[in-house]
Amino acid sequence: MRKIKSLGQAVALLSILVCSCSSPQLVLKNPHPEVLRVRLDFTQEVPDLVRKELETQFTNYISWHNASPFRFKLETVEPHEPVDLQFTVLVSRLVTSSQQTAGVVLSMIGLSLPVIMASAGAEFVVFFWYFPRVNSVVELSLDPEISGGPYAKIHRVVSSPGFLKSEPRQIARHGQYYFSALKNIFLRLDKMKGGPLSPP
Repeated sequence: MRKIKSLGQAVALLSILVCSCSSPQLVLKNPHPEVLRVRLDFTQEVPDLVRKELETQFTNYISWHNASPFRFKLETVEPHEPVDLQFTVLVSRLVTSSQQTAGVVLSMIGLSLPVIMASAGAEFVVFFWYFPRVNSVVELSLDPEISGGPYAKIHRVVSSPGFLKSEPRQIARHGQYYFSALKNIFLRLDKMKGGPLSPP
């Protein structure tokens, strides 16, 4: 699996995704292909250890998928080969030590507010916490020839707990969430049905 150059818009893209209210979906045309050719790529914004974990989970997912009763099977392809569904991890961010410290301090303050306010006789209490998370932004590109919906390219944010976890534990946990995200993506793709495939 190859690396591609990072996209300068990754941070802006993350902001757009967080603010987005809708969740566009990919749809396969009918009749659907019996085998979907898939590939996973990364930009330079993904740390090497995270990349290796996500590659492992991608391979594990394909094995699980092909042993399950989906309408289509999956096959990985090399960069020079045609691809039906391309996954590109645009950016991944682990929780830093400064964010861990901020999470502890802010959460202690926020969770102690109810006691302070209640002691002061407040009619209502407020509280808050800050538990930083590990995030990856993934771009999915479906070949327009087999797309049966209005979208051929969508983005997803994979988010996993990172608070009070060491870097290896953050990465391992993120890998598990990535596997679950893949499962949800393909389950939706398996259920969504679009129009007929274009004639050859």
